[in-house]
Amino acid sequence: MSPVQFIGSLFGCWELDTMRAVSKSREAGAASGYICVRSGRVKVCFLYGRRAQLDAGRRCIHLPGPAVGSAIPAGSKRMRIVWLLLCLPQMAWSAPMLRTEGVASLADGTPAYREVHWMQSTEEGAERWVQYLCPEGAPFARKRLPSSHVVQARGYQLQDRRSGQEASVRVDGPKVQVSWKESQSATPRSGELALPEGAVVDAGFDAAIRLHWQALMRGEVLRMPFLVPGRQRFFPVKVVHRGALRWKNIAAQSFEVGLDAWYGSVAPRLALTYADADRRLLEFRGISNLRDGQGRYPQVVVRFATAPEPRDEAQWRHAWAQPLVATCAVTEK
Repeated sequence: MSPVQFIGSLFGCWELDTMRAVSKSREAGAASGYICVRSGRVKVCFLYGRRAQLDAGRRCIHLPGPAVGSAIPAGSKRMRIVWLLLCLPQMAWSAPMLRTEGVASLADGTPAYREVHWMQSTEEGAERWVQYLCPEGAPFARKRLPSSHVVQARGYQLQDRRSGQEASVRVDGPKVQVSWKESQSATPRSGELALPEGAVVDAGFDAAIRLHWQALMRGEVLRMPFLVPGRQRFFPVKVVHRGALRWKNIAAQSFEVGLDAWYGSVAPRLALTYADADRRLLEFRGISNLRDGQGRYPQVVVRFATAPEPRDEAQWRHAWAQPLVATCAVTEK
């Protein structure tokens, strides 16, 4: 921000980008103005700023701590500037992330891996990071899904040090750029595909079920092209609602996913269970998207026992900075 912009901020409002989106509805007040952080932007209204200039219906947090409270007294113009310089970086970097964990098991109950999902919010399309951990806790793979308004078809980057698998999918308007490396010794393959209407990429499947929830509940069959990056093409798949059930005493709905083609009856299928209340994924049954130590794609059951919970961003930074391991210890059932 230039000196002119800063001086102007003392008499009105200015905005700037944070290096990372913080958390929706986090706000701090100054005696004669407000510092507001929302969806990756910071808006500051000092002195003659008015709360009405900010979005309505938002909570205040007391700086420098995170507890909800009243505005911060700032006795002078100088103190207001000090509060801005000291508190704004803390707001931008210390807001909580959301964390949830799934435990993957093989058909015989042997632990396969754990997947830890970190996200900025529960909104569809919010940026997300996934770590894949050995049963003993060491990370062997990671995936990043950048934020996107095209929630069914957004790109991602995957790195699996255990198998050497690497993937990069970038959605750019009507085109999809795909880069795929099957194993450590394999030659990377890249290509460009047209993005079909209603297409689904990777975790966009999860968003698609929630977006079409009411139609599925009415018994409609959801059909869509699904990207298989290793094949460099889209395959037709269909989602069918199989009925209500209780999952660990949680009211839930069951769905089945299969290929929408003549050979679909003999192709592998996925079984998905979603909670009624918040429509979050509770259980996945099907082929893993990660190869095991023998280079196979095993059948797994992944269970997400708890809803996303807030964690300090420092915990996410520490977890994401951990180096990936090339092997996992052998785990007995």
